[in-house]
Amino acid sequence: LFPESSVKMLKNCGHWLHVEQPESFQKTVSAFLQQNGLL
Repeated sequence: LFPESSVKMLKNCGHWLHVEQPESFQKTVSAFLQQNGLL
C-alpha cells in the first residue's frame, strides 16, 4: 500500500511521541524525509 513507508520504535514514549520525545521524533522524521528526497 505504501512502498516507501517504514516503522521506527522510539523508546519511553506513547501516542504523543512528538511531545514526549521531540528530539528523537524530529531526527527520525527528518531522516525519513531526506532518504526519500522530500527535504
